[in-house]
Amino acid sequence: MATVRVARAQDAAPLAKLAAETFPLACPPGLGAEDVAAFVAAQLGPERFATHIGSPSTDVLLVERSGVLVGYALLHDAEPPADVRALLGPGRAAEVGKFFLAAGEHGRGTASDLMATVLGRARDAGAEQVWLGVSRENGRANRFYEKQGFALVGTKAFTVGSVTFPADHVRALTLGAGARSTDPG
Repeated sequence: MATVRVARAQDAAPLAKLAAETFPLACPPGLGAEDVAAFVAAQLGPERFATHIGSPSTDVLLVERSGVLVGYALLHDAEPPADVRALLGPGRAAEVGKFFLAAGEHGRGTASDLMATVLGRARDAGAEQVWLGVSRENGRANRFYEKQGFALVGTKAFTVGSVTFPADHVRALTLGAGARSTDPG
């Protein structure tokens, strides 16, 4: 059984290793390895995760199975950028900034358990809606988010290395009775 818990300072390095393994799974086909490596180095290193773990406005949630780190999510309690704010309804919004699982966890229900925790924590923090960006070419992720209730509300640019994707999907979910609160740690 997989368990969800809040990250601690000592989790930064193992989390960065998992991020380097899982990020390429979400990249559009044909994206060069050098661009993926540049993004991983700039955005998914241990120092970056240490900053997230230490931030009072970010929840870093980890998924473990038999003591092995198999997934993670970042939940940011911050005002969305203006281009995203224009796509969302009124009210306080939180961002699912990262949501990744090891390939072996796909199809096991782990993602649904992690998302339930993310949504519960967002609601507990006072968010009225949750939003995220996802590659329009990532069919698996888009199907999952749609099944979870995230509606496509628009697009935004996203840069990986030297490549900018001008129309990544922005999906949003209004929090209601369906988002249950959990306490992973």
